[in-house]
Amino acid sequence: MKDTFLNRRNLLIVGVLLIAAILGIAGWQAFGSRAGADATTATVRRGSLKSSIETSGRLLSRTTRSVSSIASGAVKIVAVREGEMVRAGDVLIVLDDTPARADVRRAERAVEAAETRVGVARQRALTDDKALPDVAAAASEADNARTALASANDRLTATLVLAPLDGLISGVRVAEGSNYGAGAEIATITGGDDLYVTADLDEIDRPLVGEGQEATVTVTSFPATPLVGRIVALSATSQSRGGSTVYPIQITIERPPDAPLALLPGMTVDVRIITNARDNILILPSGAIRRAGERQYVAVRRGGEDVEVEVRTGARSGGEVEIADGLAEGDTVVLR
Repeated sequence: MKDTFLNRRNLLIVGVLLIAAILGIAGWQAFGSRAGADATTATVRRGSLKSSIETSGRLLSRTTRSVSSIASGAVKIVAVREGEMVRAGDVLIVLDDTPARADVRRAERAVEAAETRVGVARQRALTDDKALPDVAAAASEADNARTALASANDRLTATLVLAPLDGLISGVRVAEGSNYGAGAEIATITGGDDLYVTADLDEIDRPLVGEGQEATVTVTSFPATPLVGRIVALSATSQSRGGSTVYPIQITIERPPDAPLALLPGMTVDVRIITNARDNILILPSGAIRRAGERQYVAVRRGGEDVEVEVRTGARSGGEVEIADGLAEGDTVVLR
């Protein structure tokens, strides 16, 4: 009787376990089907892939002008500060023009006196041929006086010092109240038209870059307007920056005519240099590629099922990879 009871209990336990196993398998299959249906997919597309190097740099100008004046005197007004933008003709400084005006008045009186002497000499020469040399000498003195007057007027005009070009004030060398000597540097202006980019390449990337290569330059202040650039100079001499070995490069930029930008020397930029461009190729997100040893494969969705397909890849850039063999345009691939 006892053995019969135990056998029945054992059979009951086995039955329960069997039912649980069947339910578990069914649930796993349902879950697996649902997971497969919900998996993220990507479509193999045809397009272009560009491998690139990224670095940063800044804008510089090839035009820097030193501003001085032929006038001298006390500095009454300094109208600009370092870092300001100016237009050609803007006032930079104003010198005390009192001495210059006095020089002009003296020069005017000298011209009047010289011209009077020319008139007197000519009158004498009408009756005395020996006075002809005096006419020539007086005329020469009058010419010299007029030249001196022109110079005095130029110095007077030069007491108002104007910007000779559009650009950025990169330095101011005088202060209000100081005495300025003719010819000394007043300020420096860096032009804003002839701008270029200077950047550094890591020594690892240097062999991948050459003159004439395309680059995309994005000015930090104008992130929505990337500029077309081209490498025009690469240094053959390395430099050490922050413990890294780098090679300086120069990049010209093209300003978009339909989107004028207020670019200034010193602005920081991000640079993307194209090192390899592949056009009309099949492309997938890199996350679709799976590996088993040296074997590369993807899971292709076909007829509701995921099928492993071995692939051969090529260039990679920006999270995408070239599919050189194994797939066709339009194939649906399951992402990992």
